Amino acid sequence: MSLILGINLLRKLYLISDTRVTYSVNGNEIHEDNQLKFTAINPRNSVVVAGNGHQSAFFVKKIKENVSLQGYLSDIKDYLDKNHKQIEKEYLEKYHNPGLSVFIIAGYNNSSGKMVESSLLGNAMSGDLVARGNGSFSNQSVDHEIIQALTNGLAKKGTLNKGDFIEVNVPNSGMLAIEIDTGKHTFTLSEVDCYKYAIYHPNYWEKSVPVPDKLLSFLDFRNIGGKSTEDVLYEDAEVLYNFVSRTAREQNFDSVGGHVFVTLQSDNSGVLFPTGDLATIKDNQLVYAGTIEVIDSKISYVLPNGKKGEYQTIESLINKDCKVKI
Repeated sequence: MSLILGINLLRKLYLISDTRVTYSVNGNEIHEDNQLKFTAINPRNSVVVAGNGHQSAFFVKKIKENVSLQGYLSDIKDYLDKNHKQIEKEYLEKYHNPGLSVFIIAGYNNSSGKMVESSLLGNAMSGDLVARGNGSFSNQSVDHEIIQALTNGLAKKGTLNKGDFIEVNVPNSGMLAIEIDTGKHTFTLSEVDCYKYAIYHPNYWEKSVPVPDKLLSFLDFRNIGGKSTEDVLYEDAEVLYNFVSRTAREQNFDSVGGHVFVTLQSDNSGVLFPTGDLATIKDNQLVYAGTIEVIDSKISYVLPNGKKGEYQTIESLINKDCKVKI
């Protein structure tokens, strides 16, 4: 079974997933914890998937074949809007294996300017200070692009109210939450707004959840003091590991297993992810056990007992038995 999330921030797009995969063997279900659920579509866009693993791999294959290496998020959206019925038909005629597939896609469009709901900014920028209490020091930085956007918005409207959107002069990134049920022949596509997240578990599917103020304050407004992208990614990942663990515990998610992968979609350089400490969820609690490494250009794990293994890719599922859930 599965847990996947996508978090849409002003300048960052995070996709998060576990690595549990379940196979049906002679009527019995067995699971392994070595399945990657993310893949790059091209340098600008990536996806995490859940549900019917074989079917999901088929749809991802079709997207990769038909969206160019220079394609944008809007190209993926247009392709699926126009072709999802044909892809479904091809899959069912060839494999006769209907089911549910869920995709969260993060990427960039061919324009600048990102729309943000204005009331979220005040909550986000003050979240860290509120959490610490009155009189405490806040380590947040001033985002000049946001200040300029707020100034421009006030100049145009006079006042900004809840529900009013402003345009911030940053790359136009976005996120899509997609559900395809080939058994019911349904297709739904939703856009995940900035400062919202989408989360899927077999017992829970929400496409537009506000990022908690304290988490958002840390991820987007803390003072990073000239740190490298790598350092920021490692710091963010540690906080996101704990957020995933807390969410799994609060929602009582069962069947979440394996390792937690945090990936960052860059604007034109592919998917970034932290190596090093391996985060695992056991009984809805976060445990660090082993390391993630890249061995011979392949994403691998090394457990405390010295056991090494290679993670399986989404693409590899198309060559496996149809009855696989991720």
